Formats: sequence, structure tokens, C-alpha cells
Amino acid sequence: MPTQWRTIAPIVGQTPSQCLERYEKLLDAACVEDKNYEPGDDPRKLRLGEINPNPESKPARPDPVDMDEDEKEMLSEARARLANTSGKKGKRKAREKQLKEARRLASLQKQRELKAAGIDNGQWKGKRKGIDYNAEIPFMKKPPLGFFDVTDEDRPVEQPKFPTTIEELE
Repeated sequence: MPTQWRTIAPIVGQTPSQCLERYEKLLDAACVEDKNYEPGDDPRKLRLGEINPNPESKPARPDPVDMDEDEKEMLSEARARLANTSGKKGKRKAREKQLKEARRLASLQKQRELKAAGIDNGQWKGKRKGIDYNAEIPFMKKPPLGFFDVTDEDRPVEQPKFPTTIEELE
């Protein structure tokens, strides 16, 4: 950015590039309104020996001279590198994501093949996070075995049957 826009920008409260864009818009509007406008008098045109104040705004163009094949290849590689903004980390993440998807598809295919062969076990249903309160008693600990033999005590306790109907009561 030229220093004039760097100087003006903090006063206006914008970035230098925003100031320059606004200036370009104002120049375009002034050129449209001016009846005596000639394209040769455009203040944005560079005269011989002047330096472009905003070279970043111009698109990159290769030299008009015919280049060798290796130079063209180098340019195309550079364009590809510049277009690839993801970088090393992005490439690694994309590769890991692709591997994860491939693993998932392979396990799905294996599951389908086992099911087609008649080997269908419940291990493929997936793990559930947390406790299944319908299938188990949560946080249940079995008491440790004691020092004494209690096999005689493990007999079923008979519950007395109470009459439930009127006929049984009579």
C-alpha cells in the first residue's frame, strides 16, 4: 500500500485497501459524470516512468515471451500450490477422514458378508454409551465370598400364598 493511504486510513477509520477501493469508485463515478472525459487523461493510467501504487490489484500474468515446457510446468505447479490453501495439516486431516470412511465401509461390508453367510452375532450392533438400565442393575457389586460355608442357607424361601379371589376366601 502506498504511504498516502496508510496515513489517511486511521483518520477515516478504515484500512488502506478500503480507502483505495473507495477512491477507485469515486474516480469511476467522476469519469461517468464528466462530459469532457478522455480516456487518455485518466489519473489511474500510469505514465512513462511512474511506479504503480497498487501492483497487488493487477492479476498475475506470465511473460508474453514463449516459455519452455519446464517453465510452464513450474508455473502450473506454483499455481496449484497457491490454490491449495489447506496446507499440511489440512491434507493430513483429509487423509485421516478418508481412511476413517474406508474403515467404516470395510467393516460394514464385512458385517454384510457375515450376515449373508449366516454368521450373525450381536457384536456388530455397536457400543452404547452409558448404562442400559433395562438390561442390568446399575453399579451392582456382588459381595465377596466369606470364610464360612453357606451352601445350606441357599435354599428357596417359600412365600405363603394368600387368597386372591372370592372363591379362595370362602
